[in-house]
Amino acid sequence: MRNKVEEARKSLQWLRKGADTLAIEKELEQMKENVEEEMKTKGTFVDLVAIPSNRKATTIVMVSSAFQRLCGISAVLAFSSTTLPNVGFSFLHASQVIVVFGIVLTIGNFLATPLVDHLGRKPLLFASSIGLAISTATSGFYYRLRDDPEQAAWLPYLALVCFGIFHSIGLGVIPSTLLSELFPANVKSRAAAVSSIVFAAASFITNKMYHPVQHSIGTHAMFFFFSMNAVIFTIFNALFIFETKGKSFPDIQKRLKSIK
Repeated sequence: MRNKVEEARKSLQWLRKGADTLAIEKELEQMKENVEEEMKTKGTFVDLVAIPSNRKATTIVMVSSAFQRLCGISAVLAFSSTTLPNVGFSFLHASQVIVVFGIVLTIGNFLATPLVDHLGRKPLLFASSIGLAISTATSGFYYRLRDDPEQAAWLPYLALVCFGIFHSIGLGVIPSTLLSELFPANVKSRAAAVSSIVFAAASFITNKMYHPVQHSIGTHAMFFFFSMNAVIFTIFNALFIFETKGKSFPDIQKRLKSIK
């Protein structure tokens, strides 16, 4: 905590709106004791898999981190300007769409912050993954079935905007939130390092796959792949991710230890 007690108190007061001062002080004191106890032992990378509760947290966070990228965000950012039909809309050119997409992601990330605390992590992950599955499947069907590049050319643009919104409100931000909530302080930095590697590896895989698959099978195959991954993550979310909204760290650790 680096002795930032006052900042922690203000954060708790904001997070536990309506709670009385005594309850907040009690939780703050418990947090201080937990962090001090955790930091007595320096965590290692081995602890991420050797300790059962950490191993379960690692599974949840790393799978979420991988699917954040495997659902297509890296490839969409990299290749949208060359993949979208260039039909010459008067208000938008395919090469400019990445700017619009970036604006959508920025607005979505801004809106996601209050939504995560208001609606919870798990419901937003459900909405996000289902929305990503539908938007990428829509693009897949467009690229598979189109005969004329100008036929329903607006559809992949609409699907792209929806993709950006659904990614931003869930899979784009919640893996990092889960990382901050599920791990003890002494291994959190190690978990963050592994998560960064997972992000990079999943991005590398999707980006390297894109052009070979596009040329050998078709653009639709990659979007169906992204859609399939979103469906797989929806199932993973239903089975393994639990809600952490409003829960203290000891409560979260008890839940992790109770998972078989």
